[in-house]
Amino acid sequence: MEKRFLITAVVILSLVSCSDPGIYVDVFSGNYAYSRGEYQDANLLYIKAAEKGTYPDFVVYNLGNVYYSLGEAAPALEKWEVSSRSGNDEVAFASLYNRGVLLFELSRYEEAFASFKSALQLKPSDIDTKIDLEYCLLKMNLRSDSVKNVSEVKENPSEDAKKADAMRVLDFVKRIEKKTLKGESGERGSGEETLNDW
Repeated sequence: MEKRFLITAVVILSLVSCSDPGIYVDVFSGNYAYSRGEYQDANLLYIKAAEKGTYPDFVVYNLGNVYYSLGEAAPALEKWEVSSRSGNDEVAFASLYNRGVLLFELSRYEEAFASFKSALQLKPSDIDTKIDLEYCLLKMNLRSDSVKNVSEVKENPSEDAKKADAMRVLDFVKRIEKKTLKGESGERGSGEETLNDW
């Protein structure tokens, strides 16, 4: 079944394309190998496609995904950094988002926050990125709290009030986002509910 799918795709590519179909086969084959978990094969095919200059932004992004899947954080971050400067907004967004996720996993919250923030500048309506940005903010706040001395917290209770306010605002934003999503699917909420939250 899978072989038939691959052969059909190659035939379609050769019929549709006026140029050399071999250029695109490496990228397609790399995607296919990656989807099957054959990361080393995908890596080799993407490198071969990169040498031909086929879809350089996509290939570099895909190489980052392969390195991430192989557990190689540094090369993945490097590839996603390169592809994040792509002229294609989808590739740049996906690269920035993936960088943020990996940096978060590495407990590099400030860098992850910056990456998610840059991703949101490209695609401001992406809910997953907003949620991950909030997680980074929470982790950064927790880290700074754990560094503080207990006596500092007791001397300055207004800091605790500010943090409680920040958490309340983040909670409010989450609820508004959920209502917005429900509203887009046809379930409109009333504006009074929003006003009553405050």
